[in-house]
Amino acid sequence: HTVQKLKLQDISAITAKTLKVIPERIIDNYNKRQQPRFRLDPPGQAISTATQELLRLAEANPNGIATLDPVNDLHLKGVDVVEGVMRQRVLQDSLKDFHCIHSPTFTEQ
Repeated sequence: HTVQKLKLQDISAITAKTLKVIPERIIDNYNKRQQPRFRLDPPGQAISTATQELLRLAEANPNGIATLDPVNDLHLKGVDVVEGVMRQRVLQDSLKDFHCIHSPTFTEQ
């Protein structure tokens, strides 16, 4: 496991689902296991619980989880935000038309 520090650019969508985790315990356990003495210790309960919750969420939504709309659901009205959301929608819609020629199954598609 690793702990990642996210930037705003790393977030592409927000969902209404809430995972009940204890972030302080996750970070403390991760930091502890960075020490040579504890490096081989298994992940703590907080990390295991968070991992299981993420797995359940992924398995329950095999086609992807529903996300909140930044403009309509989160009521973000800034011009930059609205334009960015519109651009993102256009780009996401255009992805459906792309075909990956480097796919191992390209000839089958």
